[in-house]
Amino acid sequence: LCDRLVRWYRDRRLHPDADDALRRRGENELRAGRFEQALATLEALMFRDASDRRVWKLRAFARFQLGRYAEALEDQYWIRGTFGPDRFVHREIGATLFKLGRLEDALAALERSLKIDGEHADTFRWIARAHEEAGRPTEAEAGWRACLASQPGPRMDALARNNLAWLLARQSRPGDPRLLE
Repeated sequence: LCDRLVRWYRDRRLHPDADDALRRRGENELRAGRFEQALATLEALMFRDASDRRVWKLRAFARFQLGRYAEALEDQYWIRGTFGPDRFVHREIGATLFKLGRLEDALAALERSLKIDGEHADTFRWIARAHEEAGRPTEAEAGWRACLASQPGPRMDALARNNLAWLLARQSRPGDPRLLE
C-alpha cells in the first residue's frame, strides 16, 4: 500500500492533468453509451481521488444506465450526505427510486428537487411517470403539462407531448383539444 501511495503522489505531481483527462475519458464513454468502460474509468479515477463530486455523479449515472439501481442509489445518497443537496442529486434519487418501484419515496425526492429548482423538465417527467405508474392519471397529466410549460428542449418536448397524448388516449379522450395547447 505504501508503494502505491508513493507512486500515486509522484504521478499526480508529475502529471497534474491526468485526473482531468481520465474524467473527460469517462464522460466521453458515457456519451458514447459505453457504460461498462465508463464505469471502469471512473472507478480508476476514484481510486486516485475520491473527493471529486462530478466523478461521483458520473459513476452514479453509469450505474443507473447499467440497471444497477441499488448501487446508483448508494452513490446518490453518499453525494447528498457528503456534498449537500442539489437539484441533480434529488432528481436522480427520485429516478432511481422510481426504477426500484418505490413510487412514494421517488415522488418525495422529486418534490425536494423542485423546491431547489422548480423549473426542470426532467424532474417533471419523472413526476409524471411516477404518478402514471401509481395509477393517478390526473396528477400524471399535470406533470406532463408542467414538463411542457418548463420549455424543454425539442427531444423532451416531443417525449412529453407523446406521453401526454398516450395518457389522454388511455383515458378515452383521444380528441381532447387540450392536447393542442
